[in-house]
Amino acid sequence: MTDSTLKKERMSIIFFYTLCALLAAIACVPLMGAQNIGLTGILFALILTYIKRSFSEVDSLEHHHLTYIIRTIWIYSLFAAVGILGAGWMIYNDGNNAAIEALTSMIEQGSAPTEGDIETTVNTYLADNQNLILQSMVMWMLPSLLYFIWRIGRGLERGWKNYRVSNIYAWF
Repeated sequence: MTDSTLKKERMSIIFFYTLCALLAAIACVPLMGAQNIGLTGILFALILTYIKRSFSEVDSLEHHHLTYIIRTIWIYSLFAAVGILGAGWMIYNDGNNAAIEALTSMIEQGSAPTEGDIETTVNTYLADNQNLILQSMVMWMLPSLLYFIWRIGRGLERGWKNYRVSNIYAWF
């Protein structure tokens, strides 16, 4: 393998790790639009990584790291899905649902809520449960995010030095 090929592979590896780290950071911004951009971007990065890997040589350093990135995104997605379910369960069981119950009662009595009624209900629900939502997200989602950051950091460190990750199929 020539030096320029190794340099190109290294830059490609660093690009994909940096892209994943940047998108994960954007997905953590507490604004729904930013989170949507970050999560959609991670899906885009996954597709782009699959495409790039299909053009790399099977036993190359680039192929090795791109496989590691793909596995990292899939494992992170699994952990995040479990975290979302856990946070939702915690909020459902422990949350103050008075605002939603009032809206439901209005509907059961035959009144159709306006957009203003729905917006007020959502804002009241979020205000009443703000601490619980934050607590549940930290408790249930932070582990998956830390796992993702650890794997991306570990891979970036190895890729920066032109080393392979010891076992691309390991979960830890």
